[in-house]
Amino acid sequence: MKKIRLLAIDLDGTLLKDDKSIDKADLKAVVEALDSGIEVVIASGRPLQFLPEPMLKLDIHYAIILNGAGIVDLNSNKLIYHRTMNNQQAIALLEALDGMDIYVGLQSGSKFYYGGHGLKDVMIQHPRLQTKRGIYVRDLYKLLEDENFQLEKMSIHTLKENESKILQLQGEFLDLNIMDSADGVLEVNDRMNSKGAALKWLCRKLDVDRQYVAAIGDSDNDLTMLSFAGYAIAMGNSSQFVQNICDETTATNMENGVSKAIEKIMEL
Repeated sequence: MKKIRLLAIDLDGTLLKDDKSIDKADLKAVVEALDSGIEVVIASGRPLQFLPEPMLKLDIHYAIILNGAGIVDLNSNKLIYHRTMNNQQAIALLEALDGMDIYVGLQSGSKFYYGGHGLKDVMIQHPRLQTKRGIYVRDLYKLLEDENFQLEKMSIHTLKENESKILQLQGEFLDLNIMDSADGVLEVNDRMNSKGAALKWLCRKLDVDRQYVAAIGDSDNDLTMLSFAGYAIAMGNSSQFVQNICDETTATNMENGVSKAIEKIMEL
């Protein structure tokens, strides 16, 4: 295989440890990849304002954010690629979730709005939500009915027993991509918005053929990116399905899986 020119790295569950920190060995490996001339691209479900500071201090030029809803030029902090969701589809999904205990987050630009039903019970199961900053909205429907509201991503936190029920709704919402992110956590984007589609667009912009692209990821929202890359590496903490579509499986995010993966990539 020819030398890799571009490396896309997921954050949560991949580069980030369970406590959301970045191990020094993994960060050092990213620097070594950059020093070797590889274009390292952040590829995350996070918005720009929640990208980790240690990565932003490096000479990284681009970040795929919100599962592919946007690409940011990190030199200017400006969007160079942007796709939104259909608000009416989001409303229909909310209606299908009526009666479930859910914490729903809506990302629009730099603002995060949240609301839902049974928030207290959901927050007990997902304690990190209690420290999350955002704008509480009593009526999410009214927000989505505003034609000027540009929805980029929806996140759903729920009780673990509801997760499979929500995933089964995928068959009714073919224009949306409902993805399992973690226990009781789902992410929703427009079907045409994905890390893979955004990575493909960026590769065209940079004139990099997919055979020279590597990607490292761990979850369902990484599948399109891993499928697009010429060389795909799954984290050891990935599901078997994610591992099966990849060329290699590295160690877990708690065992410096990224540094081990980059070591393999540098040897190609």
